[in-house]
Amino acid sequence: MKNLLVLTVALFVMASCSDDEVEKITFDSSVFGIEKIIVNNTTYSLKDSSFLIDKGADSPLYLTGSGYGPNYQELDYAFVSQTESLSSVAAICTKGEVNVSVSQTSTTKTYVLILYATSPKVKMIYKFSAPANRNMELVD
Repeated sequence: MKNLLVLTVALFVMASCSDDEVEKITFDSSVFGIEKIIVNNTTYSLKDSSFLIDKGADSPLYLTGSGYGPNYQELDYAFVSQTESLSSVAAICTKGEVNVSVSQTSTTKTYVLILYATSPKVKMIYKFSAPANRNMELVD
């Protein structure tokens, strides 16, 4: 009788538990109202209905990776230039919020540009990486 009671309770508990599925939200650049992205004082627009940066053939930006989740998308760009170092990143948006952070290791400097929207609640992440400045001084 105890086994039957335990089995009944176990079945009830298992039936009451369910996996909450995460709903994937479809969104495009219009959610953020992205007008332009500015890298080292050079203005870039986005390709139509996309988050990809519309750049010319001589641009120092190269798409190196992408990622996505249920409420975010991410694009990784390398900044490769023989004449200048990566010094600034910004975005002009008509909707949502923009946050920029910078980090540097001994070899890489990275700017992370995050755009937030509230309806739907989503974010777009751009990462711009470049070799770090190597201003080494000789010590005698």
